[in-house]
Amino acid sequence: MARVKLCYALRRGVFYPSARDEFGEMPPRAERRRYLPLVKEIGFDAVEVGVDEAADEHAARELAREVQDYGLVIGAVRAGGGLAHPLSSSRAGQKLERAIRYAGWTGASIVNTALVAPPTHPDGPGAGRQGEQVSQGGSRTSSEQDFVLTADRLRSAGRVAGDLDVSIAIEVHQGSIADNSTATLHLLDLVGLRNVGANPDLGNIYWHYEYPDETAETAIVALAPRAVYWHCKNLQRLLRDRSNARRGVRRLPGGRGCARRRRAQQGPPRSRVRAACAGRARGRKDASHLRGRLIGWGMLSTTAIDSFAPAGAMLAALRERSVSSAELTELHLDRIARHNAALNAVVVPADDPRGVAAAADAARARGENRPLLGLPVTLKESMNVRGLPTTAGVPDLADYRATEDGAIARRVLGAGAVLLGKTNIPPMLADWQSANAIYGRTVNPWDASRTPGGSTGGGAAAVAAGLSPLEFGSDIGGSIRVPAAFCGVFGHKPSETALPRSGQFAQPVRPNAAAVMGVQGPLARTAEDLELGLDVTSGPDAGEDVAWRLELPPARADQLPGLRVAILPAIDWLPVSAAVREALDTVASRLARAGATVQVTQPAAFGDVRGHHVLYLSMLNAAMSVRFNADERAQQAEQLGRRAADSEWAAARLAGLRAIVADWFAWHARREAYRAAFREFFAEWDVLLAPITLGAAFPHVDTKWPPDETDLDRTMDIDGQQIPYGHQLVYPGLATLCGQPATAFPAGLSPAGLPIGLQAIGPYLEDRTPIRVAGLASREMGGFTRPPAYSGA
Repeated sequence: MARVKLCYALRRGVFYPSARDEFGEMPPRAERRRYLPLVKEIGFDAVEVGVDEAADEHAARELAREVQDYGLVIGAVRAGGGLAHPLSSSRAGQKLERAIRYAGWTGASIVNTALVAPPTHPDGPGAGRQGEQVSQGGSRTSSEQDFVLTADRLRSAGRVAGDLDVSIAIEVHQGSIADNSTATLHLLDLVGLRNVGANPDLGNIYWHYEYPDETAETAIVALAPRAVYWHCKNLQRLLRDRSNARRGVRRLPGGRGCARRRRAQQGPPRSRVRAACAGRARGRKDASHLRGRLIGWGMLSTTAIDSFAPAGAMLAALRERSVSSAELTELHLDRIARHNAALNAVVVPADDPRGVAAAADAARARGENRPLLGLPVTLKESMNVRGLPTTAGVPDLADYRATEDGAIARRVLGAGAVLLGKTNIPPMLADWQSANAIYGRTVNPWDASRTPGGSTGGGAAAVAAGLSPLEFGSDIGGSIRVPAAFCGVFGHKPSETALPRSGQFAQPVRPNAAAVMGVQGPLARTAEDLELGLDVTSGPDAGEDVAWRLELPPARADQLPGLRVAILPAIDWLPVSAAVREALDTVASRLARAGATVQVTQPAAFGDVRGHHVLYLSMLNAAMSVRFNADERAQQAEQLGRRAADSEWAAARLAGLRAIVADWFAWHARREAYRAAFREFFAEWDVLLAPITLGAAFPHVDTKWPPDETDLDRTMDIDGQQIPYGHQLVYPGLATLCGQPATAFPAGLSPAGLPIGLQAIGPYLEDRTPIRVAGLASREMGGFTRPPAYSGA
């Protein structure tokens, strides 16, 4: 098996010093006399050529003999074009067929095709497909029907190619339906032919979006088993936000063959033929039949920092000193100044974030490296931060200022984070909206007429709109997970005892062991950033930390093959929208195709979920009743009492308000039975996927505080059916009652263009498992997407 290096860069260096720039065109014969010897001299064994539309079989074989005269072979033939695009599909299909014939005539074993469709709006954003915030023709805007149609045409072409002993390589390319490893693998699964594989172009991944979908390393791991060909580039991508201009850092120009670095970084000029694909001969001395394998040169690196970069990438840049905390903080403060007036997400500005950032830079210069040193963050308004308001959105507490930091604030700020501010909430955190009489209403960054969710709605909106890379909120009725789903970000409700539960509201920050179910946790734009936030804040609360140490086990799986995924059966008395059902079904099918074991099942004790939900409602109302004074509790009990005879849900809530200590102990005993059922269930399954909301974000609804009896009559529209508003508690309660960890993750968009989220429920104190599975599952659906109205700098 001989190793083969194949030159595919027919651009710039090919025609040098000519001004011509004909990408994909084989140089004329006169220029080939200079070009081909140079290719051989540099050390390549083969070349990739474009299809000569006018060439017949005789001309193709003549070209092959000419190339062989220089000690080379034609190893690959280039095709291209979107096979599902109405403007390009016919021509692209013909070009692909012609390339297959051309490969047969020339002895090439690979036909490489980049499925790039023409831009729908040539003058619009994303038309250039290079480093922009959107990309016309990319997988994010492609429908499943586009994938099916493309796969059908590739399958037909693949069968013809197979008869000629030719493989088709789908090039990962910007502006293409196959623009990342997830989309490419899905397409290959639909094609289902062994001779149709991937070309993981390691540069196009970085050219694509302003922040790449994935790293080259991630793509290599994902696509290597399916690769038949590789385009490798000696490429470094350097991106900085405009706030870095004063430091002399700028966006660098580049081309398809290779990005150009600043002269000071680059050193002496490299060879004019700079990009290559590696392959192996299949036992033939002339290497006319190649099978792609990666060889180790020219690996890529990236530092792409803007307001939508992951928190982990920001921290890496801080550690590398390629950006300062002062710059990152200024970047986010500028974005808050420009966008928060419309969004109303950050409602309490922090004290002197610029000074804190400067201190973080000075600390790093001294050699300090705390986990969040210099990273801008936000916290939920209800979390105590010394000197800042903690009103919980209630006018009676408008003048309250915390006298000490709560547990989460203390750990986050102690880890070196720079607090940008605190984010909006509903009164007493008791709604799936974020509006109150003190701060006003927060809107959804995807649609200002709709809620961002609650109660961590301001935080979810801030993260989604690029105002904060990392938010810390709280959850007892979905208050992290519902806003995450409504705004299209990730949110993690930790295991009940994994993090301190104290430090919220206008009260002492001391722990309260009786305060079960309610937890605090992170929201972010990536699953990896959730784990970053979890690591900083996890561990026992004050008093227990004298002896206890928390060591969360690693995730049960880091990849989909072999993962055991349970899908919650539909609850027959609780409708969810068609968009949520379709998202859950699509995730399940894609995970199964990727090698996971997927089955519709649930813990045996769940039954029809009614008994579980009744217990949850009773315990929830008992736990939350402490947030109200005696008169408010009596008023709520009176209102619920008038409905209890006709509604098991009202009766359950009323029981919580009227509970005595004996009831609380009895409920805990019943809760332990469900916890035991979960333990038994997770002995056989790694994760349970379920909805977290009944539908996408709903339109704003005006409410009263304190709530009156009309609150009990509220409904919401789910595909034309009016559902009791309180039924939104059912899916969050699946994990909350027993204290299970659960991670909300983006799972695509509804037909109306609104985010749809799902949740991954995991084994108790194995928080890394649902976080990791959420990241893997969301990647199958496209991951985080910037809200269009906030996608700019």
